[in-house]
Amino acid sequence: MLLATACVKAGRVRAWRESLNPPAPDVPDAAFVVTRLVLVTMAVVLTVTGVRVLARRSLRPLRRACWRARGL
Repeated sequence: MLLATACVKAGRVRAWRESLNPPAPDVPDAAFVVTRLVLVTMAVVLTVTGVRVLARRSLRPLRRACWRARGL
């Protein structure tokens, strides 16, 4: 969802914003670049975190079995 949001064209956002509030000041291109970088970074961090959490939970029964086999 974050990546899809980052892919929205600046012209489309400007048109939508103008339809809601015509006298609003224009948003500079740099703001769109920064927003895209933030959204892509958030998507990457959340994906890596999710994979790590799922991997850790799926390995938990294996670790317990190893500890029991060692007598710990």
